[in-house]
Amino acid sequence: MKKTTATVAIFLFLVGCYYPTQQTVLQESIWEGTLEELKQAQESINFTSLVFASTEGFVEHWTLGSRSAWYSMRANEVLVIDKSDQTALKISDFPPQHGVVVATGWEDNIRFFVHLSPGADTGTMIYIDLEKRMVTRISHWASP
Repeated sequence: MKKTTATVAIFLFLVGCYYPTQQTVLQESIWEGTLEELKQAQESINFTSLVFASTEGFVEHWTLGSRSAWYSMRANEVLVIDKSDQTALKISDFPPQHGVVVATGWEDNIRFFVHLSPGADTGTMIYIDLEKRMVTRISHWASP
């Protein structure tokens, strides 16, 4: 019984030491984009209003209220469809150096994002104000 208790205590201690270390490493691997990158994204990304948008070739990734976010890796575009009135916002022409769209949605159910990635274990998050139709923030991340 004492061996089992000691083994469990040592295991929990080691897990406790490991977990905060991993959290610190992951936090250090996220950095903000430059003002130049933000300006380039704001200038290149296009917003187009659509009525009854076709979702052919798109994957639905996230729903928040009456809005659903769709993306197409092939077309490198995003659709945000409001199911209450069947209108949509198409977002396209992302800066090519960030890769292709691999996901989209709402961070913390508040901030809309588009996740772009050029390959495994790296990516760029482009945050967009859907009402103002503008890029508000760019963050990069890489796996350690």
